[in-house]
Amino acid sequence: MQTSRYFFALWPNPVVARQLAALQAPLAGGRLTHPADFHLTLAFLGQPQPGQHAALRRIAQTLPRPAFELRLDRVDTFERLKLAWVGPSAVPAALLALRDQLGHALDQEGIWYDKQFSFRPHVTLARKVTVAPRPLGAPVIWWADRFVLAHSHPQPNGAKYSLA
Repeated sequence: MQTSRYFFALWPNPVVARQLAALQAPLAGGRLTHPADFHLTLAFLGQPQPGQHAALRRIAQTLPRPAFELRLDRVDTFERLKLAWVGPSAVPAALLALRDQLGHALDQEGIWYDKQFSFRPHVTLARKVTVAPRPLGAPVIWWADRFVLAHSHPQPNGAKYSLA
């Protein structure tokens, strides 16, 4: 069984989670993300070193993070992963600033994160399915004000997530 993996993310409120769940209707053939597990990953950390957990909690508690509007208005697929997602067609400057601040804090603590990959903000709707890229008729408007440190719990049918 895999071990827990950690990540920093924006976590939606229940109203936004319900709106995201409604977008899953045409994805019935895939493995749907549970509404309680919707999130937008800012930095994937993998399995941090045991001595780094205190620094991660400190970053989660002290990183300045103003709330901002996130307009999820596009569905698409990461083809290689067969992962259907929803995301913004225009990335808010506040989201990029938060990601940069987080990266700087992680670098200062010497904590590895996925900075080698380009940042494409998205919320996973389903795995093992593809969708045609398209704009949403009615965007999901998310007041992004919940920044968390989370980790995965491997399960036979995929991972469940919880706040660290």
